[in-house]
Amino acid sequence: MKRYIRANSINISDLHIGDVVQVKGNPKNPFNDDWCYEGIIEDMKDGWWKIRDEDGYEHQLVRTRYGDPIFTLIDKDIKLPGKLFKHTFFGDGEHHSKQEIIDFLRNTDKPIKYTYGLGYRNPTTHNKPITLQEALDIVDKEYSMLDVDERPKYVHLNAYSENDMW
Repeated sequence: MKRYIRANSINISDLHIGDVVQVKGNPKNPFNDDWCYEGIIEDMKDGWWKIRDEDGYEHQLVRTRYGDPIFTLIDKDIKLPGKLFKHTFFGDGEHHSKQEIIDFLRNTDKPIKYTYGLGYRNPTTHNKPITLQEALDIVDKEYSMLDVDERPKYVHLNAYSENDMW
């Protein structure tokens, strides 16, 4: 049996880290876009929760004045993926050498996808499936401005141009 809990009436004792929940946007929220996902509560503080779904994505849920989300405790086993490979050329993220990226790509059995440019700008090359050899060539040519993001079902290479950085 499912137990529905309104976020604005949640007592800290009602939900715990490790609980598996389904979270939906409240229909009364004027900014609601009918989102819904299932995941494990990884962290909780007063007014917000961090939930990780089966694909390994982290969702931060914040209590707002526009209609709180609806939590449902569910009886389901969710298996989270282990630590996924991640490389970024910019900022404080994880940095790997070119050889480490090449070794990772040679040892993965996941399909590889490629994007050139910023995804939200609708680049001409977006999530294109590529071969291992094409991926190795991209790493060799684009390493200085390349992100590598292992996802549960595939590996995503994202190269950028100087124009993308402005």
